[in-house]
Amino acid sequence: MVNTADLTMDESRNIQIIVNGKNRHTFLTSLMSPRFLLARIFVEIAIIVSVFHLFFAPNVSNDFTRTELIALHNSYHKDDVSVLVSYFINGRSVAAHDWVRKDGTPWACHSSKNYGSHGGGDPPAHAGTTMPESERNSLNAALRSLPLSQTVRLDADILLVSWDDGSKWNTRTYDRSQIPPEAKTLCKAVEIPNTWLGWSN
Repeated sequence: MVNTADLTMDESRNIQIIVNGKNRHTFLTSLMSPRFLLARIFVEIAIIVSVFHLFFAPNVSNDFTRTELIALHNSYHKDDVSVLVSYFINGRSVAAHDWVRKDGTPWACHSSKNYGSHGGGDPPAHAGTTMPESERNSLNAALRSLPLSQTVRLDADILLVSWDDGSKWNTRTYDRSQIPPEAKTLCKAVEIPNTWLGWSN
């Protein structure tokens, strides 16, 4: 055992340098240990993943796009459907579909990304019944008077109307913010509430 009190200043300095050198070597050796290297790899992976999600990961939204509404609209095209209308409710969070079967039975269905399809059923005025002949005649007259499609600026304002004219399936696209009177008359004939379409009357 060396008594440091008996050492000169230079000898004490040399011993301190040796001790520091050993400590540095021990520290560097620990940095090269498998356990430390593995922990470092995990930390670097976590940083890379965080940066990727921050700058490159797509935003997750519960809103539908125009393309998704069109796809849903087309999925409801069945042989027994006479008229089909699709649109958004509450911005683009809910995709709504109202249709009338060829036997005159009305039906409605809403879709959301969180809950899928829900709320299917007859509109209140015709629950469990078919549309009277007079209303079906008004519906057919409204279909015959529909104008050509409009350009829709905002996805939330899109209104899709499709119908079977006896020989082919037709589709028109309208802008709810500047809806043609004929298309508005059709929506009333299908019994879509104005509040769902954002109209006051």
